[in-house]
Amino acid sequence: MISLDSVKFADGAYTLALPLKWIVEIEQKCGARGEDGVLRPKSIYTIHAELEAGLGITPDETPAYLGGGAARPSDIREVLRCALIGGGFGMVAEEEIKVGPHKAVELVDTYLPNPVTGWVEGQHLAWAVLNATIRGPQLKKKAEPPAESPDHSSEDSSSPTAGNSGSTGSE
Repeated sequence: MISLDSVKFADGAYTLALPLKWIVEIEQKCGARGEDGVLRPKSIYTIHAELEAGLGITPDETPAYLGGGAARPSDIREVLRCALIGGGFGMVAEEEIKVGPHKAVELVDTYLPNPVTGWVEGQHLAWAVLNATIRGPQLKKKAEPPAESPDHSSEDSSSPTAGNSGSTGSE
């Protein structure tokens, strides 16, 4: 299970994770009843795509709503509620607290939507949780060394040991 640790949300920093049990709950709660009255679960892949469709990032790295998308506030709320429960704890005022179902409901009901940024901050966070759950950790590609120039002169400066003043590297 992938978790996001020390994520700033609400009044502190929380661990957010979605074990299978909570994924199933999200899919059920975010589903809809058809005309026949049967509940049709909504896949986390669909929720992820709907959340992503309207999101962007500003040059200063803050989330922005670009318009469009089919994300619903109830989807955002359920993803974050379940991720808080799945993560199980947080740090508030330098004290570790346990997060269970009641605390998670209290947090999402109190802090969503954000009074300054509206739903966009919660939408971005819910997307990030689903993205980590679906795609796994996103590792940055190691920077590749600069390509050698086609000029392969035999100058000492092109030697990997040049400038070591006689050092053998075993000192």
